[in-house]
Amino acid sequence: MKRKKDVLSLGSEVVQLLVPQRRPFLMVDRVEAYQREPQGYAICSRCLSINDPFFAGHFPQMAVFPGALMLEGMCQTSQILCTLTIYQRFMEEQGDEPASLLEALRNLERGFRLEPGYQEEQARLYLERTQQARRNNIGMTASTQMKFLHPVFAGEQVFYTSRLQRQMDEMWRFEVEAEVNEKIVAKGVVTSMVVQHPAVSSLLAAVLHG
Repeated sequence: MKRKKDVLSLGSEVVQLLVPQRRPFLMVDRVEAYQREPQGYAICSRCLSINDPFFAGHFPQMAVFPGALMLEGMCQTSQILCTLTIYQRFMEEQGDEPASLLEALRNLERGFRLEPGYQEEQARLYLERTQQARRNNIGMTASTQMKFLHPVFAGEQVFYTSRLQRQMDEMWRFEVEAEVNEKIVAKGVVTSMVVQHPAVSSLLAAVLHG
């Protein structure tokens, strides 16, 4: 699944700086890996608890993870891949090294985990620059050829993988899959469109700066 050199371990607080979704609709707990080249991909994960609200009705006698929410997890992983790629391109345009983005994210993770080495000024600069990179961009997603191969239950951990197949202007096409216990449980294709919405900038500012 993931290779050691591509590990990018980010917790839920940093995840929420990369996607607009919030609980109970946030289907990604962690970023596990990311690679931009030669083929872009991201791996994220979600730990399923019997306390998750959707298990109360799906199903009362058998806690099965809804396929629609599994698909949402794959879409959010694709969105994270898209966001990280856009951020790195933006930093290149500003004359920075793309790897500086990953170090800035790791710095934020250290801050949220109360670990030594956290640099507050670097975190502030990152938030300001990524707000510029996103501007008014939002994503709209559609899925095709999706297959659900095996049920997933409470107590299991799902790993989502999204691989960028191609990008044509605002259209991004991803190959996605979900894996539990090293077994593929769902796979398909997700297509996203990055569009601009004039009302988003103030919302992004509120999210990024609290």
